[in-house]
Amino acid sequence: MKLFQKDGTLLYVQADHVTGELMGSVIEYLYDAGACNVQVIPTITKKNRPGYLFLIDVKSGSLEDVEQVLIRELSVTGWHRVRTEHCHLEVEYLKKRVEFRVGQENFCMEVEGKKSYGITETFRPEHRSCAKLKEILRSRGKDFALETCKKILTEILEQDLSVYSSE
Repeated sequence: MKLFQKDGTLLYVQADHVTGELMGSVIEYLYDAGACNVQVIPTITKKNRPGYLFLIDVKSGSLEDVEQVLIRELSVTGWHRVRTEHCHLEVEYLKKRVEFRVGQENFCMEVEGKKSYGITETFRPEHRSCAKLKEILRSRGKDFALETCKKILTEILEQDLSVYSSE
């Protein structure tokens, strides 16, 4: 198992003045500004106020843009910058065109996923591919659960299929 390391920055932000309605948009703005991961944890702050704790993993070169979102959209006046060492396994990004034969429906779609090399090789489809498969199937009158779409795409990646058939 090969382990890779790179320097990183994690922002730790506390906010007790943000409404839940803003959260979806703020998270989107943080990703657009260069956040790799955004975790939001509900908390209880001083004076028993509800609040949120943000843990934001920032892409290299995007720190200033992400901090501008914190100031502009969250109206925070302070936060913590934590320099980190990001450790990760070797990963391979996969893209493949797959023909689907589901009942009477036939269509092609590009499937994206990751293959990671840990103790064993594991495959994980990208969420956007799962959501895309679900939408295509829904538009054709087949409403599969998102988790079912994920299982189908995992099988395709694990078995390196270029054609997927299901009744």
